[in-house]
Amino acid sequence: MNYFHACILVLGLTESLILKGAPAKTRLDTKTSVTRAEEYILFDEDLDLSERSMLSEMLRDAGISTAQFLGFKDRNLTTRQKALWMVAAAEEGIKVDTVSVWGKMIPKIPRSWVKSIANVDHTKIYKYMFSGSFVSKDVQKFRYWLPDFIKKHFTESDYFRATDAKQTSYTPLGSFDKTLIADHGFRPKRCGGKCWTFDNTYWQAMTQSKFTLCPGGDAAFSYRYYETFLAKTIPLINSLETDWQKKGPAQVTTINTIMYEHMVTENHTYDPEVPERNYAKFIRYQTFMQGDNIPPGAENSIRETIGHRF
Repeated sequence: MNYFHACILVLGLTESLILKGAPAKTRLDTKTSVTRAEEYILFDEDLDLSERSMLSEMLRDAGISTAQFLGFKDRNLTTRQKALWMVAAAEEGIKVDTVSVWGKMIPKIPRSWVKSIANVDHTKIYKYMFSGSFVSKDVQKFRYWLPDFIKKHFTESDYFRATDAKQTSYTPLGSFDKTLIADHGFRPKRCGGKCWTFDNTYWQAMTQSKFTLCPGGDAAFSYRYYETFLAKTIPLINSLETDWQKKGPAQVTTINTIMYEHMVTENHTYDPEVPERNYAKFIRYQTFMQGDNIPPGAENSIRETIGHRF
């Protein structure tokens, strides 16, 4: 499963990213950082030492104690998402035990991150955008459709970056390919702490694009899908089977109750009102900026699909 980050989001966020203005501080792999990181996150094979350290600093700076972090149990969130969720709640002064069951199952983004992305230039200069893993074998199962779509549709008015390509052996796909010239990229998996620095190239390219390609990663799911809502760009998928399982992991099922809008490769026309509607829903349901809100019918939907008891 690939990260947002995007941020990210994320979500890597996708998805995701310590944004400008966010409270987290960077720490190097020192003995001190080992101790501090292990206070919060003892065992997680998906996180390397530098990322554990950064997540721990982010939690500490938000005033979240080790006991509070370890005491927050939810099967639906990854360790990264759990940390962001708790920071989001802390920034709004919301106590974890007062949040609804549905609210504890959905990824949340802190106000500080929302503000940082809102400050990025949103002028639409690209039609299509993709920045992520492209040549790695672990993503080929669900991203098989990318090469043909890119070859057929991408022009100099689009943005592409293969963040997993080797600089010394990679051949650009065209004038739209920024792989060898962009200052930063976004590699959701196995990138360690560098995924948690603000990647201006990634976020600016996304906010300046009408459509962001959101293929599945090592599963039919991507944090990038819901990162697009924060960036006010329309997520473009090939099919639910390859990119966003309608009845997939519990997290996907929960996000689907928000009723976001996406478009598909075979038939899509840009509508500037779609990203605005998605953004409004994201702020209402995937942040705590407007409180702990639940989409109409969400609890019944979750109960029926994954058997969660409310």
